[in-house]
Amino acid sequence: MQPVHIYWLVAAGVLLAAAGFLGWAVQHTPWGILIDNRGRMSLSRLQITLWTIVILSLWFALIVARLATPHPLSVAIPRELLAAMGISAGSFVTAGAIKAHKKRTGVRILEEGQPRLAQIFQEEEGDYTPAPISIGKFQNFWITLVLIAGYVLGAWRLLSHTPAAQIHTLPGFDPSLNTLLLISHGGYLLDKVPNKGTGLRSPEKSASPPAPADAQGDEPCHSQR
Repeated sequence: MQPVHIYWLVAAGVLLAAAGFLGWAVQHTPWGILIDNRGRMSLSRLQITLWTIVILSLWFALIVARLATPHPLSVAIPRELLAAMGISAGSFVTAGAIKAHKKRTGVRILEEGQPRLAQIFQEEEGDYTPAPISIGKFQNFWITLVLIAGYVLGAWRLLSHTPAAQIHTLPGFDPSLNTLLLISHGGYLLDKVPNKGTGLRSPEKSASPPAPADAQGDEPCHSQR
């Protein structure tokens, strides 16, 4: 194991600990950073968190390993990684916008409940109990996880055979993988667009006022007559 590997593990551990601490401080659970404003676990939050921890910790580790060089900060981030982070960030924002629009138009969006990791894979609207598995979420989760895991293994191997002083850019990957990631996120977002189930709120019915007290008291009088 090279020193840069240790720096990478330490940096990733610090970011994970910071995420866990913030989650515990706000949501009273180390997974709190994954909980959205409805009190449910969010797939898009998980993805953007994973990409941030992996890329930022590796970039920092290479800078520390290159402190003895004339230009330790000269570590570029390749377009493939920027695109992957951009896709995840765009998916996070778009998914939130879709849910907010549906809620405004009366679609029944599942609200607060006990946060569970299974919610990362479940549908977020309708009358189903329990909520069914979303195939779009299932596919998107595994494509992202396999891509991140493959990137970490490839970068680890590269750092094992190349001195940090000779590395001027983070390891990249084939651009076609971003195409796959984009297709997966596109399917995930398009799956959110149609209204699922029959769960439409009816504000008029639910907000109907109770019967006046006089009307309730008149009925027994008429029956006695």
